[in-house]
Amino acid sequence: MFICILVVFIVIVTLVIFLNINNIYNYFYDLYTNFNEYRLGDVYNGDAGKSNEKWLRNHHINNFPKSLASEYLKKTNEKNNIKIMSNIVKDRLNNIPKYDCVLHIRIGDVLEDLDYNKIIEEWNSNKINNEKGNFFDKIKYLRNKKYFNDKIIKLKNLNINKIYIIAGAHVKYNQYKNSSLYIDLIKNLFESNKIKCILLFKNNPDYDILLSVNAKKFINTGGGFSKLIIEIRNEMNKSPSL
Repeated sequence: MFICILVVFIVIVTLVIFLNINNIYNYFYDLYTNFNEYRLGDVYNGDAGKSNEKWLRNHHINNFPKSLASEYLKKTNEKNNIKIMSNIVKDRLNNIPKYDCVLHIRIGDVLEDLDYNKIIEEWNSNKINNEKGNFFDKIKYLRNKKYFNDKIIKLKNLNINKIYIIAGAHVKYNQYKNSSLYIDLIKNLFESNKIKCILLFKNNPDYDILLSVNAKKFINTGGGFSKLIIEIRNEMNKSPSL
C-alpha cells in the first residue's frame, strides 16, 4: 500500500514539474521594438568595427534621424565621448518618470540561439560573469541567480519593494523563447522576495535609456546598452549601478 501511494505521489510531482516547465517553455513575451538594428551601444562604442562604420552611420541617420544615436553621430566622429552623450541625454530628461529602481535585461539575439539547458545551468551557477572571453560566446551576457539575489538584498536594505524591468529586442524573431524564460526566472525570483515587478517591454530604446538614467537606482545586466547607461549616470553624478 505504501509503495502504491509513493508511486502515485512521484507521478503527480513529475507531472506538475513537467507542466510548469512546459508552461515556461511555451509562453513568449512580445519583445520586438520595431527599431530594427538600432544599435546605440555600437554607435557610441564603435563596436561594429571599421568595415561597418559607414553602414552604421547611414543606417541610423536615415532610419532614426531624431534618435540619440543620430544626434550623437551628427555632433561628433569620436567614439566614447561621454560628455557629449550625457549632454544629449540630459536635454531630453524633461517629463521622464523618476522611478525608484529600473532593471535592464539584455535579451534577444544574444539568447535565442542558446540551448535551453545551458541557460538553466548558467542561472544556477555561482560563477562571476564579467563578459570577457570569446566574442561569440553569448552566454557571457547572462547573469545568474546569485547575482540577482545580491541585488535583492541591496534593494531590501534601501526599502525598495518595486522595480521596473525594461527589455527589448532590436532583431526580430518569430518568438522569444529563451528571452522569455530568462525574464521569468528573474521576475519570479524578485517577486518571491516580495519585490513587485512592473514589466516595460519593447519601448523606444532611447526612452529606456532616459528611464534608466533618471531612475534613483539602476540594475544592469550585460551588454553595451547597460554599460552606456552606467557611464551616463556616472558622468551626471548619479548613484552607480546597484
